[in-house]
Amino acid sequence: MTFDGVLCDPPYALSSQRWDDPGRQREYKARSEAGYGNKGRMKGYGRGGNPQDRVAFRSRTNTAFHVWTVEWAAMLLRVVKPGAWLFAFGSPRTVHRLTAGIEDAGWEVRDSIAWEHGHGVPKSRTTELRPTYEPIVLARRPLTESTVPLNVVCWGVGDLRTEGTSHPENVVRHPKPTKAERSDSGHPTPKPILLCSALAKLILPSSGVGRLLVPFAGSGSEMLGALGAGWDDVVGVEQSDAYVLTARRRLGALTRTQQAAE
Repeated sequence: MTFDGVLCDPPYALSSQRWDDPGRQREYKARSEAGYGNKGRMKGYGRGGNPQDRVAFRSRTNTAFHVWTVEWAAMLLRVVKPGAWLFAFGSPRTVHRLTAGIEDAGWEVRDSIAWEHGHGVPKSRTTELRPTYEPIVLARRPLTESTVPLNVVCWGVGDLRTEGTSHPENVVRHPKPTKAERSDSGHPTPKPILLCSALAKLILPSSGVGRLLVPFAGSGSEMLGALGAGWDDVVGVEQSDAYVLTARRRLGALTRTQQAAE
């Protein structure tokens, strides 16, 4: 099974929820037991403990997140064609580990896109900036041919879908999902379908036909966006049974809408 591209929104490793929990070192204790709030996947990003404990805990969990990223990125590398592109959403706080993990797995990091959504709430009243963007890593499996055009001839992938001689910016301005979209997704961190569609279109093979892999598929926003961008075969991978059911429902609704329009 070989794919022409990857679009994914992996866990950021910033919360204490199990799905956002790669490389957890230990369970947090309840407030009544520990005396501090259960805030943040990484203790250094939340509250409680002394400075030395926070530094040590952050070092262990950052390393674990990097190792975990290398593992899944290496798995993806084995199932995509040479020259296939990968988009991975990240967080400003952990994107350095995400990027390094993807690179250490064998991908060639080509760029990053700043998704400016203009909306965010700082976790602290005085010591943090208001978060108004999220980074998106853009990487490519190394080419086997000497040039991009030759790789496209051989494998069908390797170039980006640009309009004529123009080059898209590496800044995308798009609002966060609407309340209706968030409600329909049933996921705490859904991505806007139209944004996913724009990203998926950028890495769609020039032939207009391709197979896209969507790991960490959640409730299907990336899959919906990819289908809207023209990908004819989109495969999602998700560990949560509840989100799989939601994704199937949303994809089914899209199919029915498309059939009614024909």
